Amino acid sequence: MWEKLLLKEELGTIRNKLVEIWWSTYKPLDNKFQLEEEFEKFLEKLNKIKNPFEQSLFIMVFIPYFQLFLDINKRTSRIVWNLPLIKHNLPVLSLIQLEKKKYILAILAIYELNDTSLMQNLWVENYLLNLQRYKNYFN
Repeated sequence: MWEKLLLKEELGTIRNKLVEIWWSTYKPLDNKFQLEEEFEKFLEKLNKIKNPFEQSLFIMVFIPYFQLFLDINKRTSRIVWNLPLIKHNLPVLSLIQLEKKKYILAILAIYELNDTSLMQNLWVENYLLNLQRYKNYFN
């Protein structure tokens, strides 16, 4: 599936081309060396965070904000944000019940206002919905 979105040589690499966010005035970094540096900082900060929920949210915000890859940044973050939860044997977060408009507004708040509060609320709201769904499924 990924090979239809990116060229083979672009898979799994930090981008070296300019990307634009169609529905935003936000301009991500356009220098591969700066992106690599930010990614290193991200990994350092992520490893210092002990709370798996906070780690998950940090991933949810960081990858789309820095647009590390030419494409699939939001999709990548939606997969990777579950790693800290899985590592701690916690239920994973799925956005099955998410209203797409809420997610877009939360992403825009990060891009345009550097405000993560909408995304935080979205994360908590959806995690609680998932817990309820799991509870109903296993009972």
